[in-house]
Amino acid sequence: MIEAWECEVGWIKGIAEPKEETKSYPHVCFYDFEAYGDDKNRKELTEMLKLENEHVPISVSIGDTMEREPTHICERDPEELVRKFVEELERRGKQIRDQVREEFVPEDVQLLPRKQREQINEWCNQVPIVGFNSGGYDLNLIKKYFVEKMAEKTKKIKVAKKGTKTMFMHTDGFRFLDIKNYLGPATSYDKWVRAYGSETQKSWFPYNWFDTPEKLDFEGLPDYEEWFSNLKGGYVLTQEEYKSCQMRFKEKGMTKFADWLRDYNNSDVAPGLEALEKMRRERRGKPPRGEHALLAEGISGERRGAIRPKKRRVRNAQRGGCWNTEPGFHKVP
Repeated sequence: MIEAWECEVGWIKGIAEPKEETKSYPHVCFYDFEAYGDDKNRKELTEMLKLENEHVPISVSIGDTMEREPTHICERDPEELVRKFVEELERRGKQIRDQVREEFVPEDVQLLPRKQREQINEWCNQVPIVGFNSGGYDLNLIKKYFVEKMAEKTKKIKVAKKGTKTMFMHTDGFRFLDIKNYLGPATSYDKWVRAYGSETQKSWFPYNWFDTPEKLDFEGLPDYEEWFSNLKGGYVLTQEEYKSCQMRFKEKGMTKFADWLRDYNNSDVAPGLEALEKMRRERRGKPPRGEHALLAEGISGERRGAIRPKKRRVRNAQRGGCWNTEPGFHKVP
């Protein structure tokens, strides 16, 4: 703390009153799970309702805005898949937290009041983890194992649900969010990424055919007839699109269907990160509160942690004030 009375030393040149700037959380992870339909538990629940298959998680791809190359994890044991997914989140989360602390936390943070230090620490720790329709599908897909794994890593989990859909989930280290909550109700993933200029075309996948993990070892791609979808009531792609899949399979040096799953899963992550970043930039400067009104429960940290770096506070000496050069943070009111 440096005090200087204006009436004694006059105006100190070279020191301008600082401008307040609200900063949102600078990084985000994006993930996508894939599953196969296990028809071993097929049964009729009622006369009008029949359970055709059970979705079992088989793979996940994860990327973030700092380490853009996606990590693909494929495991035939769903519990092991979720364990490795949590480990990868922890690894990426640590890198992001270290970078955020280096950028935002002042060296003399211990001079701040305890409550303010706790708020800064909470904001730095909670890395946003975003998926597309993750609250409606992905989190429900893995919840059997995911809740237990997260409970091992965190003391407190806060969840908001709407029916069977998870609106958000907060832990000590992450904020799980669904980008679909901030888009129009009829917006598909393909429409969303294309709206923000992504040139990556969503690939195709034979979900009906892929009903057991043993098919990961299938050499090549299944015949065109296997790409029929009972859900769509037709083929998921045309003959020409199937030929383009065969060409891509060969050009990328793939040999087994597991390679196609990896390529398909990864192709959903990069465009999602790109669209998310452009979506945030587009909101900057637009009311209300611009970028910070977007994903207020996590990415912007608006409700519980958007911060304003403040290096000096200046008050007029005639009003009993002083020069304060102590660095600090202000939460957004």
